[in-house]
Amino acid sequence: AEETTSGLRPLRAMAARGELGIPVVAVNDARTKTFFDNRYGTGQSTVFAALDLVDGLASGTHRVIPGGAAVVAGFGHVGEGVALVLTALGFRVTVAETDPVRALQARFAGYAVAPLVQAVRDADLVMSATGVPDTIDLEVLRACADGAIVAVAGGVDQEIAVDDALAAGVERRPVGPKAERFVFPAVDGGPIVLDDGG
Repeated sequence: AEETTSGLRPLRAMAARGELGIPVVAVNDARTKTFFDNRYGTGQSTVFAALDLVDGLASGTHRVIPGGAAVVAGFGHVGEGVALVLTALGFRVTVAETDPVRALQARFAGYAVAPLVQAVRDADLVMSATGVPDTIDLEVLRACADGAIVAVAGGVDQEIAVDDALAAGVERRPVGPKAERFVFPAVDGGPIVLDDGG
């Protein structure tokens, strides 16, 4: 059985190529899973997991404050849940979504909507909820404010382009448990990536 969107993508590709050797139950396709577990369960658990890591950082290390600005990359079921929880916690939420209909849905739900690289410039907290590699790419990482927290709500390897950042000469400076400041060459500060992008 597989219950994640990002987990089903490669399995469906394998099935299309005739390479899937066993039957798989796509639990993620159940509407009660996507409309409830993704939106409410994953939204709440991932936001609180990220904020728990932020609570472990020394004062003044990061930008996250009550009533601060948050960006949610992606407005699928998980992104909706992340935005909902962040709003309930008092954050001002901007949604960055490439699908125009989902972006319109976010706007009608009351969120500001902007391109990701633009939205992160003044954000205190950036959460990717796409399950797509390189969502938080090198350009987005460079655009993040010094001390902004960058986290992933579940997802896949390299949803934050950690390998590309290292190839570009980023220095990783530990600032707390499962938290590293990504400092680009010739720059004094940078965003703080949680859990190696996990």
